[in-house]
Formats: sequence, C-alpha cells, structure tokens
Amino acid sequence: MRRELVPLVSLFIVTALMWSAVVMPVSAQHPGWSGDGNLAFLLEINGISAANSNSTAPIPVSLSDDLNMSLTIETGADIILKSG
Repeated sequence: MRRELVPLVSLFIVTALMWSAVVMPVSAQHPGWSGDGNLAFLLEINGISAANSNSTAPIPVSLSDDLNMSLTIETGADIILKSG
C-alpha cells in the first residue's frame, strides 16, 4: 500500500503544477501591472514597479531625495465611479 501511495502523490503534485500553468487567466496583465483586462493598475515609485517589490526586495528610497510616484489606471471599457 505504501509503495503505491508515493507514486500516486507524486503524480498528483506534477499534474496539479501542470494544470496551474495551463489555466492562466486569459486577460492577465503585463508584468508589473495588477488587475485584469477590465481594470489594471501600475504603481511606480522612483521608476520601479511596486509589483516587483516585497519584504525581501523593497524599493530603495532616500530620505534626502524627492519621492517620485506614478499611478496609471487603464480601463478596458467605460467605467463609472460612484461615491457613497
């Protein structure tokens, strides 16, 4: 029983990894962008995309220099923003 279980678990893991590569979102954004084809965001700080940063690779900033921030929002169709 144990000898049969190890190959089955290995086969399941490989199959799951392959399906995760196949079932990618069709309207995925370019690297650095977040969102989908309907509403996408790109936040850049000092020319570096915020999507490329995390706790192990933060965006370097200097307290003596100005902080340049840019937020780009793209919509796939007309969008209506309502408050309240």
